[in-house]
Amino acid sequence: MSGILAGSLYYHFESKEELFLAVYEEGITRLQNVVTLAGQIGDQPWDRLESACVMHTKMMLSGDHFVQILDYEFPHRHSKSVRKMMVPLRDKYESLFRDLVDALPVDDGVDKKLLRLTLLGALAWSLIWYRPGQSEPENIAKDMIRLIRQGAYVASAGVTKAPTKPKSRRTRSKTTAPG
Repeated sequence: MSGILAGSLYYHFESKEELFLAVYEEGITRLQNVVTLAGQIGDQPWDRLESACVMHTKMMLSGDHFVQILDYEFPHRHSKSVRKMMVPLRDKYESLFRDLVDALPVDDGVDKKLLRLTLLGALAWSLIWYRPGQSEPENIAKDMIRLIRQGAYVASAGVTKAPTKPKSRRTRSKTTAPG
């Protein structure tokens, strides 16, 4: 903040909490605007979800701190009054994904809420492990959608657990301790 004294911010914001909420709301607005548009691209529900996830991931990994704050700041870390403002903002944003996931053609056995939360959690965590140059944000989102989509089909087919490795046939040698 070149040329601005730290205390000058409080001329516009009465508290740190008010400043934080302004930044949080700006981040959600930026993200929601582009993800809303992206979620309309594609003829099929999975295509629209993928498009929204690609835009979400690109924005999160773009270096825009207003947007990134959404994944770093959790409501439970703030006062009750701040949580009261954060949660509806986040819920409104997540409703975009709720609508996209609800439109997916999956069997009744697939828990769409869990599918949505798993996807959003995976996308959010990319902000922690992502390293520029390893994979493009677009590819990360597309790969996550592919994995989720395949998993939804497996789950809807009635597969309840992954195959296990066969047990080893090694046996322990029996030895006796010297007398």
